[in-house]
Amino acid sequence: PNKPFFLMSSFIKPHPPFENPVPWNKLYRMGQMPLPWRPENYQDALCYWNHFQNRYKYRDQGFDDNLLRTMKAAYYAAISFVDWNVGRILQALGDEIDNTLILYLSDHGEMLGDFGSFGKRNMLEPAAHVPMLARLPGTFEGGKRISAPTSNLDLFTTFTAAAGEAHTPHPEGQDLRAVADGSSERQYVYSQYGQKGTGLYLITDGTWKYTYSAADQKEWLFNLDLDPGESRNLAHNGFYIQETSRLRSALIERFTEAGYKKAVKKGTWRDYGVTDSNFGTDEYLLLQDLAEDLQEKIDDLGEGYARNVTYPPAASQSLFSRFRGAKK
Repeated sequence: PNKPFFLMSSFIKPHPPFENPVPWNKLYRMGQMPLPWRPENYQDALCYWNHFQNRYKYRDQGFDDNLLRTMKAAYYAAISFVDWNVGRILQALGDEIDNTLILYLSDHGEMLGDFGSFGKRNMLEPAAHVPMLARLPGTFEGGKRISAPTSNLDLFTTFTAAAGEAHTPHPEGQDLRAVADGSSERQYVYSQYGQKGTGLYLITDGTWKYTYSAADQKEWLFNLDLDPGESRNLAHNGFYIQETSRLRSALIERFTEAGYKKAVKKGTWRDYGVTDSNFGTDEYLLLQDLAEDLQEKIDDLGEGYARNVTYPPAASQSLFSRFRGAKK
């Protein structure tokens, strides 16, 4: 307590596999879980990366909603188990808790069957909109909810500012105290996954969200206030074309100013052509990597059981390496 400290505690859960120790595994039950969100035209919201993940997670051959609700119950239990352990850390702070800046957040979400999709790697809200909680008495008002968009780039700036340093490691990083009290003048936050022919890009001002997928050569625009479930793509709706143009231009300008030529060329999106995500029935199924001695252990099982289970890396990661090196 007589000198400053910094602690980062990172939990692998609720990352899959969705399993939990007793009694957490019975904390939630399938029959209590809501069904996945699949709006009428949900497939219109999907990009190349949705199809990519559904393929290698073996989840693109139809839906079993009871199985998906079972998955959600296990996921919720994993979140509660993490929450309980975070509570142990906070309790250990004792009297220093009110003298400690606490930030809780995640790096990505999980689709859990929403939009018929699984995993992360996309810009829909279940994957891209993650928790960020801040606590420091006298700085952050308890129970207040901030609608302004933030970014994980804000973390280091917030930490250094709280420690009395003026260093800003990234021009887009904001002190969350300024975001909370409304003094931040930042207009947009951004997100990106992949690059070149499979680049996926996002910009949002908190109300309007624009996404572009190079693999699909497609744009999405959602009004998160009026349509939080992202059920209607407004990107080419004539009533909202000005919003599409505003956000597209701002995102392209950001990359242009940064000299990021893998995304843009001459003031527009770089054209890599449409990437086919129409996979055949058994194409590009992901094979899990094996420990080096696993084949030896299987061989030791003896006649009648031993068989070759080792596949070359190219076979294991064929979907990931499918478009590596693509240039245009």
